[in-house]
Amino acid sequence: MTVRTLLSLALVAAISSLVTGKQCYRCGYMKEGDGPAMALPGMPECGDSANMESNKVDCTAEGEECCGSIREYLQMVDTETGEKRELTIGRHDCEQDLANYAQYNVLCSDHTDACVDIDVNQLPQGHNETILRAKVCFCSGDLCNFHVPDFGTTPSADTTPSADTTKAGKQCYNCGYRKTPNGELEALPDLAECNDFATSDDITTTCSTDGDCCASLKEYFTTIDET
Repeated sequence: MTVRTLLSLALVAAISSLVTGKQCYRCGYMKEGDGPAMALPGMPECGDSANMESNKVDCTAEGEECCGSIREYLQMVDTETGEKRELTIGRHDCEQDLANYAQYNVLCSDHTDACVDIDVNQLPQGHNETILRAKVCFCSGDLCNFHVPDFGTTPSADTTPSADTTKAGKQCYNCGYRKTPNGELEALPDLAECNDFATSDDITTTCSTDGDCCASLKEYFTTIDET
């Protein structure tokens, strides 16, 4: 029996694109107290982790724009009854759209691949006084803003992937899968298992070469029986 294997390969590298903008997740939610999550006005609904194809957008700002995510706690007060309501907002978006929404004067150029706890006491005069606490994260890769930050007691408590500045290379996901002819997924040899959308729970590694990019690979194998 002669078997010929045809290989079709698609490679997507996480490098800076020469075209305008960057691809980021754009979706979010708002929740009052312990109530159910609801979509933000004019935006698809998603939770703290974004991974839906329909939530991807091509950012329109020119240049090396980042992706970002934000978590906010707000307190709404009824001026007639004095009743207080707490609102949680989580949002994934392009850097410029996130900056226009929040207006915290925090930019990716100053906090690339990092998170910032907003000091509400230092916000510009006239800013929304309902803000109790806010945290903004920026990242430099395509679709890197899949996670809304948590409020930890220390910076290390945040699970958003960030660059390891103590080593030479970039921090990338290091996992994958293969699908057998019967449709079952299994891990690749000597590699942690994950699906098409790696999350904060999946394995990361620090690349050994300075200037490395992150990348992903999908291969399709077709086996033809020529007997």
